[in-house]
Amino acid sequence: MSARRKLSLGERLVIAAPYLWIGAFFLAPMLLIAKISVSQSVLARPPYRPIFEFSDSLADIWAKAQTFTFDAYRALVSDTLYLESYLSSLTIAAVSTLITLIIAYPFALAMARAPERLRPLLIGLAAAPFWTSFLIR
Repeated sequence: MSARRKLSLGERLVIAAPYLWIGAFFLAPMLLIAKISVSQSVLARPPYRPIFEFSDSLADIWAKAQTFTFDAYRALVSDTLYLESYLSSLTIAAVSTLITLIIAYPFALAMARAPERLRPLLIGLAAAPFWTSFLIR
């Protein structure tokens, strides 16, 4: 077994950077969505009642937490429209994945077995559809 060496501050900061990025741009928005999903709906802007204020004491925050409502989740489970649209999305995703696999695997096999001089051309042909938005502009 090898002994672990102690990481310097710079190395720790480099390791922490992706975690900070994920926290800032993934976890924080997810927490905001979760907060909005349990708040009470109102006809205003924003269309929900704020849960916490910065001036609230801990007792006020606890009292407001008791008013959380799960009506949005009840509507999600009780209405079949959401289930039907979810299943429709899964079906479309599965079909498009299968079609892509049926087309891509033979093409990848042909690229792998092609002579060395043809490979750049085949890679260019595979990448060309991704350039269409750039070329149209």
